[in-house]
Amino acid sequence: MIPFEEALESVRAWSRNVDPMGVERVSLADAIGRVLATDAVADAPYPRFDNSAVDGFAIGCAEDGRAGAALRVVARVRAGDPPLTSPIAAGTAVRIFTGAPVPAGTWGIVMQEDVTLLDDLVVLVKVAAQEGQHVRRAGSDIKSGMTTVGAGERINAGHVALLATLGEPEPEVRARVPVAVLTTGDELVPAHQSPAPGQIRDSNGPMLFALAQGIGCAVSPPSHVLDSGEELERAICEATSSHRIVLITGGASVGDHDFVPSVIRRRGDVSLHGVAIRPGKPLLFASVGGTALFGLPGNPAATFVGFHLFVRECVAGMQRERYEPRWVAVQYTEQHEACERDDFIRATLDWGASPPEARAVQEQGSFALRSLAEADCLVRIPAHAEHQPGQLRKALL
Repeated sequence: MIPFEEALESVRAWSRNVDPMGVERVSLADAIGRVLATDAVADAPYPRFDNSAVDGFAIGCAEDGRAGAALRVVARVRAGDPPLTSPIAAGTAVRIFTGAPVPAGTWGIVMQEDVTLLDDLVVLVKVAAQEGQHVRRAGSDIKSGMTTVGAGERINAGHVALLATLGEPEPEVRARVPVAVLTTGDELVPAHQSPAPGQIRDSNGPMLFALAQGIGCAVSPPSHVLDSGEELERAICEATSSHRIVLITGGASVGDHDFVPSVIRRRGDVSLHGVAIRPGKPLLFASVGGTALFGLPGNPAATFVGFHLFVRECVAGMQRERYEPRWVAVQYTEQHEACERDDFIRATLDWGASPPEARAVQEQGSFALRSLAEADCLVRIPAHAEHQPGQLRKALL
């Protein structure tokens, strides 16, 4: 077995050095969750011009902003109107609406709630104004030429707003990583089928499909392979010819019917087999050319943990994504005996505590499924460490 950090660095290094996914253009409507391939640079400042932050009255000097000032309204300007180029004369005001360009020489804007309308043309200032108040200055948020979204960012809704403002209707993004999912085992039947004695329904295939799809991969429908070395080799050859990541569950250990390690060694280069983690010790990572192969243990919790710790990192590397796993400090409430492996415990979080409290979800056996649905995080107990309730630990959200 190799230590967790060493195994993780092996996956990271391979994925960051292999040829990255190609670049393609997509519409903003299809950009959510995609990884930006090139920096998005502002072609103009934002705001593009000085504009009003409120509905109110633009004034031209400090004297007109004092409490008690009576002002004659001489013009109106709305959002979308061209800016008024004539300065605002003393004793006058311009009716202005949110988003409208401010007139030349505007000293400040008095919010409409802070005036009394005497008639259609005269207002009385009730609350003294400050210079520059309620004026959004051009470039106060984004300067022209500024990189607003960097290459490698996974695009969220806020990024979409920025890209639209920058005039990027079709950003350049990395192609989705094609992923194949292979499940193995004579005991497995699909979800729609009633298992015979000794059989179980396959949960790993649908789960891995959902996990990979959830991080933006192009996932092929899971395929099932019986416990046959020849059939497994054919399936791996076919999968590696058209996918960049192949996820294989089951058959990764050292039993008489665990064919995955021997088949993969014949087809590719094995970087690691056996990691000092629980659950998931038999995990295998290998490559065939530019395709990564993960041999994930057949137990669902081990497959789940292996995906979050290693497969997610591989996807990020192949897309050159700026990915930082979200580790937080938590108070873990359970007692834990020392183990020779790093333990990753499925736990729920109570965010009302400070730091948040993490409680183990029962059952913690690697066969357990309920914990995968209920857990908020994986609490890490390092190898050979004893843990007392309430001590701080790191948890992967």
